[in-house]
Amino acid sequence: MALYYFHFSDGVTMSRDDCGVECASAEEAYLQAFSTVQEMWSELLTQRKNPSDCGFEITDDAGRLLFQLPFSEAIESCRGAAG
Repeated sequence: MALYYFHFSDGVTMSRDDCGVECASAEEAYLQAFSTVQEMWSELLTQRKNPSDCGFEITDDAGRLLFQLPFSEAIESCRGAAG
Protein backbone atom coordinates (compact mmCIF):
# COMPACT_ATOMS: atom_id res chain seq x y z
CA MET A 1 0.00 0.00 0.00
CA ALA A 2 1.19 3.48 -0.81
CA LEU A 3 0.04 6.94 0.23
CA TYR A 4 -1.75 9.10 -2.32
CA TYR A 5 -2.69 12.71 -1.70
CA PHE A 6 -5.93 14.21 -2.99
CA HIS A 7 -5.45 17.97 -3.31
CA PHE A 8 -8.77 19.75 -3.87
CA SER A 9 -9.24 22.84 -6.02
CA ASP A 10 -12.45 24.85 -6.13
CA GLY A 11 -11.24 26.72 -9.20
CA VAL A 12 -9.80 29.55 -7.11
CA THR A 13 -7.83 28.00 -4.26
CA MET A 14 -6.08 24.69 -3.70
CA SER A 15 -6.59 22.80 -0.43
CA ARG A 16 -3.66 20.49 0.12
CA ASP A 17 -4.22 17.03 1.53
CA ASP A 18 -1.66 16.58 4.30
CA CYS A 19 -2.88 13.16 5.46
CA GLY A 20 -3.16 11.09 2.29
CA VAL A 21 -5.05 7.88 1.65
CA GLU A 22 -3.54 4.42 1.45
CA CYS A 23 -4.28 2.69 -1.84
CA ALA A 24 -2.89 -0.43 -3.45
CA SER A 25 -2.24 1.31 -6.79
CA ALA A 26 -2.64 4.54 -8.72
CA GLU A 27 -5.71 2.99 -10.37
CA GLU A 28 -7.30 2.46 -6.96
CA ALA A 29 -6.46 6.08 -6.05
CA TYR A 30 -8.19 7.24 -9.24
CA LEU A 31 -11.28 5.20 -8.42
CA GLN A 32 -11.29 6.63 -4.88
CA ALA A 33 -11.09 10.16 -6.27
CA PHE A 34 -13.88 9.40 -8.75
CA SER A 35 -16.12 8.10 -5.95
CA THR A 36 -15.36 11.15 -3.82
CA VAL A 37 -16.37 13.46 -6.68
CA GLN A 38 -19.77 11.77 -6.80
CA GLU A 39 -20.18 12.22 -3.04
CA MET A 40 -19.09 15.88 -3.05
CA TRP A 41 -21.14 17.01 -6.07
CA SER A 42 -24.44 17.56 -4.22
CA GLU A 43 -22.67 19.01 -1.17
CA LEU A 44 -21.06 21.66 -3.35
CA LEU A 45 -24.38 22.51 -4.97
CA THR A 46 -25.94 22.89 -1.51
CA GLN A 47 -23.14 25.34 -0.67
CA ARG A 48 -23.98 27.25 -3.88
CA LYS A 49 -20.63 26.38 -5.41
CA ASN A 50 -20.25 25.20 -8.99
CA PRO A 51 -18.84 21.65 -8.86
CA SER A 52 -17.76 21.94 -12.49
CA ASP A 53 -15.09 24.41 -11.36
CA CYS A 54 -13.61 21.86 -8.94
CA GLY A 55 -11.07 19.10 -9.31
CA PHE A 56 -8.53 16.88 -7.63
CA GLU A 57 -4.80 16.69 -8.20
CA ILE A 58 -3.55 13.31 -7.02
CA THR A 59 0.10 13.03 -6.07
CA ASP A 60 2.24 10.22 -4.73
CA ASP A 61 4.16 10.29 -1.46
CA ALA A 62 7.09 12.01 -3.20
CA GLY A 63 4.83 14.85 -4.32
CA ARG A 64 4.81 13.84 -8.00
CA LEU A 65 1.59 14.68 -9.83
CA LEU A 66 0.06 11.43 -11.04
CA PHE A 67 -3.16 12.74 -12.54
CA GLN A 68 -5.80 15.43 -12.39
CA LEU A 69 -9.50 14.69 -12.15
CA PRO A 70 -11.79 17.61 -12.99
CA PHE A 71 -15.19 17.08 -11.37
CA SER A 72 -16.87 17.91 -14.69
CA GLU A 73 -14.99 15.03 -16.36
CA ALA A 74 -16.07 12.54 -13.70
CA ILE A 75 -19.74 13.55 -13.84
CA GLU A 76 -19.77 13.60 -17.65
CA SER A 77 -18.46 10.02 -17.73
CA CYS A 78 -21.34 8.99 -15.47
CA ARG A 79 -23.85 10.57 -17.85
CA GLY A 80 -22.29 8.70 -20.76
CA ALA A 81 -22.60 5.38 -18.91
CA ALA A 82 -26.27 6.02 -18.10
CA GLY A 83 -27.27 7.09 -21.58
